[in-house]
Amino acid sequence: MVQLVTNACKQYMERARAFEDYAAFAEQGNSIIKRLKTVGIQRPTQLMIVGGLED
Repeated sequence: MVQLVTNACKQYMERARAFEDYAAFAEQGNSIIKRLKTVGIQRPTQLMIVGGLED
């Protein structure tokens, strides 16, 4: 999962090369990638409620 998100960040950074403020965008992207490598990813808790109807 970390590799998937890291690759997505890199792809967005590559697309943003033409932006005027690319340096700030790349800095933020690299910060996210660094945090992914140190902290990782935890999916949010999911809650499922199952019920039925009485006849």
